[in-house]
Amino acid sequence: MLCHRHGAYGTKRKTPQAPSNPVTLELKSQLMETFQCTTERMTTPFAVHHTTSKYWTEHPEDAAFGANHGSLAIRWTDLSLVAPPCDIKQSQHTLAWALQSAQHTKQATLTIMALPLPPNSRKGTDNPYSPTLQQHSGWCRRLITIPRATICHTTPGTSPLQQVTLSKWGLLIVCIGNQAGYATFGPKESTNDEWMHLLTQKCTEHLEGQNGNK
Repeated sequence: MLCHRHGAYGTKRKTPQAPSNPVTLELKSQLMETFQCTTERMTTPFAVHHTTSKYWTEHPEDAAFGANHGSLAIRWTDLSLVAPPCDIKQSQHTLAWALQSAQHTKQATLTIMALPLPPNSRKGTDNPYSPTLQQHSGWCRRLITIPRATICHTTPGTSPLQQVTLSKWGLLIVCIGNQAGYATFGPKESTNDEWMHLLTQKCTEHLEGQNGNK
């Protein structure tokens, strides 16, 4: 799949790239179903989920596909899903943007983030995002870590004989929101436990079924 263009818009030079974020379409479906989310802040016309009603991309010309542009130029409000690219500095910047958005609005705001974990990340809570998550624990909730060895990317339109590709990056699923956001968009009991149970159950079932079919 040719997801990203290189060079000036309008040129014919296109280069296939690895997925910009390790979240697969199936895992995205689990996240959006769990949170009943229909807005994506960072995606492409090729990767946008079929239930998404509003989305943002990197390229202005994607407006031809119904995309919005300039996600990091506006304050994030309401409920949305964000899957930043496999670039730690940019992902940290995106995390900071979600946090500032939640802190500087009274409108109910909750951002579900699928943060990419580099191959050399240590297990547990020690990762590039830990300082921000710990410093702002009242706004941030760490939900689930998905190891890279369990994430498989399938190539769209391939023959049945083509092998899936294992991800080189893992995922850390977190939520960033204000009090109104957690109350409006969260579980009835508004605790981490219900989210963690739902995500762990759904993601584990998907990953086990996926890996069992390899």
